[in-house]
Amino acid sequence: MNTTKKGDLFEKKVFAIIKELIAQDKFFTPSDRSFVYEKHKYFSTDRGKEIIFDLVIESFREDGLIPNLIVLIECKDKNRAISVSDLESFYAKKQQVARANCKCLLFITSELQESALTFAMSIGMGVIRILDEDTLNWFVERTNQNLKTSPGNTLAFNVINALCSPIVFANYNNIFALINDKPFISVEDAMIELSNTSASGADIQNGFEKNVLPPHNFIE
Repeated sequence: MNTTKKGDLFEKKVFAIIKELIAQDKFFTPSDRSFVYEKHKYFSTDRGKEIIFDLVIESFREDGLIPNLIVLIECKDKNRAISVSDLESFYAKKQQVARANCKCLLFITSELQESALTFAMSIGMGVIRILDEDTLNWFVERTNQNLKTSPGNTLAFNVINALCSPIVFANYNNIFALINDKPFISVEDAMIELSNTSASGADIQNGFEKNVLPPHNFIE
């Protein structure tokens, strides 16, 4: 299977997961106020043209005319570790089209380089790893400077290792996510956490009326 087709199939898989969560009202807003799009475009004034994102979620408050929260999603199904440059490229695109109440969310199948994990945590980028059956073989324990382990944070330790290890052992799930520095083992819980810092409106440079939001709600 060529890499383009492989990547497209993974995007479809992620799209189906999110669409099902919305349809079942398991999202952070009711199903009639959240929408997920494939290959969605936003205009970049820096480029003078639109940037295409793999997937985009737009959520609205009741009677809202502009999105209250926008989630830009990039899907990477690679046969290599995801590097910090991969994340920097994604984040740079986000900075060109959005400032306030716009989240970056990365879905991956392979491991993150530890520098990529550090970068994701520093800028508030969410990461969700979906493992296939071939990857669910064994668990490589390693230390990570981002996490101080203790008996009380076993879940966090397991999630960090699952995100950064080439091969992972998991008995009961194949989802590992880190959102706002918090660990999750379900897409549903991860997406709810992702919405926790949303405010009154998204600032997107695509023709929506702009809302100026308090700086502490921005992702810079």
